[in-house]
Amino acid sequence: MYQSIPAVAHNLGISEELIDTFLGKEWITAVQKDGLRFLPRHQQYRIRFIQHLREKMDLSDEQVSLVLRYEQPPYSLEQVESILQAHQGAV
Repeated sequence: MYQSIPAVAHNLGISEELIDTFLGKEWITAVQKDGLRFLPRHQQYRIRFIQHLREKMDLSDEQVSLVLRYEQPPYSLEQVESILQAHQGAV
């Protein structure tokens, strides 16, 4: 299932600009049809995970990128600290 970026932003209570930021960092991917961009449902789940990493855990963009590189769905916060410790030289 796909939703437009404005609808996703509204549902998640975030700005479209933030979604564009995540797209620019290649943390999420969108599809384009008829000039409009849409996000698959699993990308919305990924946005929530990213938001938690940034806001609740206060991770830097580099740390978020590192976690996303090694953490696969279903995303678990339990693995975040071990990923950061195991790959701390990569940040």
